[in-house]
Amino acid sequence: MNILTYSTVVELSSGLQLANKFDLLDMAWITGQHYSSDRNNHKLRDAEVLALISASTKGNILELGTEKGYGTCQLANNLAEGTVYTVDFLEEQVDSRWERIKPNNSKNIVGEHYRELQPLRAPIVQIFANTLTWSLPAELDKISVAIVDACHEYECVYSDTKLVATNIVPGGFILWHDFCPSMREEFFWINNVMRAVDTYIQETDPYLDVHYLKDSWFGISRP
Repeated sequence: MNILTYSTVVELSSGLQLANKFDLLDMAWITGQHYSSDRNNHKLRDAEVLALISASTKGNILELGTEKGYGTCQLANNLAEGTVYTVDFLEEQVDSRWERIKPNNSKNIVGEHYRELQPLRAPIVQIFANTLTWSLPAELDKISVAIVDACHEYECVYSDTKLVATNIVPGGFILWHDFCPSMREEFFWINNVMRAVDTYIQETDPYLDVHYLKDSWFGISRP
């Protein structure tokens, strides 16, 4: 796949032909180091990507993989017109085929962070579902932005990508989280994501570019 790498969010916004105007919140979280893989300010770079794309969007955003809602709040804080739909599974909905998924998800945990920050600029609709068996509801027949960040097994990323791609509006975006070329060989889940993205692109449009902000964990395309 062809990856276009940008050194700064200003360069990324220019490459995507977007206005470089957005607001970041929750700076304590996005500048902190919480895991061994938190390097090079990647959470800050991720927040910049989400805020930039959301601020440039009109219409619905679909996020697969809420977790506690750190990314969700950046999306809802910058979306001027539309709704953020965010999906995550509850513990009883996990697919037993994926042994490395060990969730402790409950309705109190999923989205707890964005709930602490509400009200935000755009409304948020929380959906509890296993994306491997879930079908898009009628209100998501047109998606301006889709974020794929649920299960990070290769088969799951590929399936989630296929789930959302056909409903992306012309000029819309699909973002894959845990996409980081420099860390692909170090972390298996990053390699899984990048393999799935490569497979999808080779099958659908081999000339599709993936835009990448250096040190972020997001790959961005306009299918």
